[in-house]
Amino acid sequence: MMTALVSTAKNAGHTAAQVLAKIASIELPLKAWPELLPALMANVGTAARQATLEALGFMCEDLGGLPDCLEQGEVDQVLTAVVQGIRKEEPDPEVRPRHLPF
Repeated sequence: MMTALVSTAKNAGHTAAQVLAKIASIELPLKAWPELLPALMANVGTAARQATLEALGFMCEDLGGLPDCLEQGEVDQVLTAVVQGIRKEEPDPEVRPRHLPF
């Protein structure tokens, strides 16, 4: 699953991000996938950055109603990674959403 995030086919990375987030929404509340967040955080600085940030965003949506499934430090890491991806200083236009006003 994680290797699909680095696919050169844009749709493959996007789809992998969606699937990963759906699986995570089942696994994380059960504490059944402890290596997921560290692996995603490691991906944020790689070629899989865009798909990884998408996966994190989808996870935030899916887990929004389950605030106790992540530790506060994990929540902080996820939010920091997402916010860094939307900064106007983000050099990769594929990572930073175009519709943001700043």
